[in-house]
Amino acid sequence: MLAIWLILTSQLVPKSIYDVMVRAKEHWRDAAETLKETNAVQARTIEKQTMVGESVIKVMGAARDGDGT
Repeated sequence: MLAIWLILTSQLVPKSIYDVMVRAKEHWRDAAETLKETNAVQARTIEKQTMVGESVIKVMGAARDGDGT
C-alpha cells in the first residue's frame, strides 16, 4: 500500500519512467551545450564584424580627410 501511495504522489518513480526521464534530461543537456557553443561562435563573429566595421570607418574617414585637404 505504501508503494502505491508513493507512486501516486510522485515520490517513488518506477525504473522504466526514471530511465525515460534520465534520457530526456541528457537530450536537453546536449541541446543546451550545443546552443551554448553556437552562441559563443556567434559572439566571436559579432566581435570580428565590429572590429572590421570600425576599421572601415577609420579608413573611410582617413580617405575623406585626405581628399579634402
